[in-house]
Amino acid sequence: MKSINLSDAAVPPGVRLYVVGDLHGRHDLLLALFAKIEAEAAAAPETQQELIFLGDYIDRGLHVRQTLDWLIAFPQTAAGKNFRLTCLKGNHEALLLKFLTHPETDQIWLENGAHETLMAFGLRISSLQPKPETFQHLSQQLKLKLADKYLTFLSRLPLARTVGDYFFTHAGIDPDRPVGRQKPADLLWIRDKFLQSDRQYEKIIVHGHSITPLPDVRPNRIGIDTGAYATGRLTCLVLHGNQREFLHIL
Repeated sequence: MKSINLSDAAVPPGVRLYVVGDLHGRHDLLLALFAKIEAEAAAAPETQQELIFLGDYIDRGLHVRQTLDWLIAFPQTAAGKNFRLTCLKGNHEALLLKFLTHPETDQIWLENGAHETLMAFGLRISSLQPKPETFQHLSQQLKLKLADKYLTFLSRLPLARTVGDYFFTHAGIDPDRPVGRQKPADLLWIRDKFLQSDRQYEKIIVHGHSITPLPDVRPNRIGIDTGAYATGRLTCLVLHGNQREFLHIL
């Protein structure tokens, strides 16, 4: 299959995409960035506007529940009527979902920012070395707290989206496999093998997951995780025609 270089990549005519990096509970930055997106979109001539989030809505930040509430409610808001919304799954959402079904064997989530998500739903871990039954109890309680509203949203998140010459996913792709034949684990977790590859793909890969101070723009990919939860910098990539721009909250 023919590969494409960033300089030649484009989205279909009449389409304008706003692609947002990892949120991690920074509801404050989300609101500020969306105000910029709304203002920019209002002045744009394109008729089809789409808002794409690259995953990792939970953990680490202090306003996880408000972030999820905003994303869930957005399609029903007045502003939401002007945008198609795509929320992709990140590795942190995958960790939460696995914790709900296999808490006794999957403690990695609790070592990667889960405390803020648990607190957002009124739960906490009181011991530095929790016993297996503690994980089981937390899993059961979290499932009750999430109920249908949050569980439905989290369980239906897709792993990727393609628009024009761009492929959007959370972490990246395995360079040794075609874009359309990726393993879910790579779309959610891959780092070095993907980040260090200069291979040209049939699509330009737009991803989050790996933090850089500024957007990481390469001939074969664009990384837009600028570490919002820690840096206060949330980034949005704007794509229209063959043009690329960035909106930032600093």
